[in-house]
Amino acid sequence: MELQRIRRTYTQSGLYRNDGSSTPLWTVDWYGFEIEPLSDAVHLLRHGPWASGDGTEALSFYANGVLLRSYAVGDLVALPGQMPHTVSHFDWRAGDHLDETRGRYWLLTNHWEEYVFDVRTGAIVLQSSPIRRSLAAAIAVIIGGLGLFLWQWRKRSRTPGDG
Repeated sequence: MELQRIRRTYTQSGLYRNDGSSTPLWTVDWYGFEIEPLSDAVHLLRHGPWASGDGTEALSFYANGVLLRSYAVGDLVALPGQMPHTVSHFDWRAGDHLDETRGRYWLLTNHWEEYVFDVRTGAIVLQSSPIRRSLAAAIAVIIGGLGLFLWQWRKRSRTPGDG
């Protein structure tokens, strides 16, 4: 009964004034599982649905109902397949915090990847990824070791008459 009354009053999804007005400030044509409207009545953060793959929407930023920037889980998580899984989805987000006074949204993944976003643009302003750093270091060690091996092999395989 209450839901029907709300639907009759607010015929479109969007943001409305908290004064009984039924005229939206702006509208959207999508459903959000979890949204965080900012108090400026302009910006909105939408969290994606339960993740079922690295292409699942993780996070999207909006201004006046218009998409500014969207990130998939694979954009934020280095190894999504290694996240804790259930039968239907996996959990990748360990923590988050919206700081409206600074215009920042902080996000931590289950692999300790940390991001700070500008909520007005959706841009990443700070990121830290221990897994990506570890992978880059491992690749550097492997390439360095391979280079050393080839250098030593080439040095040993030279005959005394080679220059």
